[in-house]
Amino acid sequence: MSSNIIVKRICEYCHKEFEAKTTTTRFCSHKCNSSNYKKQVREHKVKHVEQEFKEKKLESTSEINSIDIKPYLSIKDVCLLLGASDSTVRKLIKQGTIKTFQMGGKHIIRRTDVENLFADVSKLKNS
Repeated sequence: MSSNIIVKRICEYCHKEFEAKTTTTRFCSHKCNSSNYKKQVREHKVKHVEQEFKEKKLESTSEINSIDIKPYLSIKDVCLLLGASDSTVRKLIKQGTIKTFQMGGKHIIRRTDVENLFADVSKLKNS
């Protein structure tokens, strides 16, 4: 809605003074309007990604805390505990470095065996 009045305003994006023809105009040009919109979209995406990261971080810390009390671990639990990939843990199982018990089709690993894995490595280094 245009009128005959001219209002002096300051652009919300570039902060330059301009003459607006309506009282609701916020930007001096279409370019500033588009740039501000793109900036808002970027900020929204960044906030969304940061929020997802915080949620995943909380989930992983709660998973690790639940692993701390388990005497028997699954392959997924061992992956989280060691910070290794699934294929690496399975390779260690195949080599016989980590002992497992099979219950049905699932591998069960004693927590003490995983902890002893590191004790054995430190003994070799001290020798």
